[in-house]
Amino acid sequence: MDDINSEKQISKNPWELRKEIGFLKALIETIKILLTKPQDFFQALNVTSSIKEPYLFYLTVMFFVTVTSFGINKLSSQKNFDEAGIAGIIIMILWWAAGIFLYAAIMNSFVRLFKGQGDFNETFYVLAYGSTAAIFSIIPQIGGWISMLGQAIIVIIGFKYRHKMTLVKASLAALLFPAILASLSLFITFQTHEQEKLQEEVRSFSEYLHKATEKLEQK
Repeated sequence: MDDINSEKQISKNPWELRKEIGFLKALIETIKILLTKPQDFFQALNVTSSIKEPYLFYLTVMFFVTVTSFGINKLSSQKNFDEAGIAGIIIMILWWAAGIFLYAAIMNSFVRLFKGQGDFNETFYVLAYGSTAAIFSIIPQIGGWISMLGQAIIVIIGFKYRHKMTLVKASLAALLFPAILASLSLFITFQTHEQEKLQEEVRSFSEYLHKATEKLEQK
C-alpha cells in the first residue's frame, strides 16, 4: 500500500521528492512526466510563495544543456576545452540564471493582458518547468526547433491550467512575446543585410568612378 501511494506521489512532482528518491531519479522522472503528461503535472503542481524548487530545476536543466552543447561543439570541431570555452559556459549559465526573472516578468504581463488568474510565481513555475524541452537543443541542426516547439507546448499547457485560461488565450499569452522578438530579429537581420548590400554597391560604384577618373587622366 505504501508503494502504491509512493508511486502516486512520484507521478505528481518527483522533483520535490529528491531526498526520498534521489536527485537523478527525481530529475529524470520530472522530465519524463513534463514531456509526456504536462497537463497532469501542472494540474497537480503545488505553487508556493517560494520559487526555489522550480528555479533549481531550471538551473539544473540549463546547466546540462549548456555544458553538453559546448561539449558537442568542441567534439565536432575537434578542439579541446580552453579558457575561452569555460568562460563561455560560465557566461551562458549566468545569463540563463538571471534572464528567467526578466522573462517571467514580461510573460506574466501578457498573462494578465489575456485575463489569466494567479500571480508571478505561477508564471515562473510554468516557465521554469517548461525549460524541460531545452534538452532537445543538444541535437545537432534540428534540436533548436524541436526545443522551441516543445517549450511552447509545455508553457501553453502550463498557462492553461495554472492561470485558468482558455487554450486560445493561453496560446496568445505564451506565443505573442516570442513572436514579437522573432519579428524584431528578422527585421534587424533584413535591415543589416540591406545595409551591407547598399555599402557594397556604394563601394563598387566608388571603385568604378576611381577607375574612370584614372582613365580620363591618362588621356
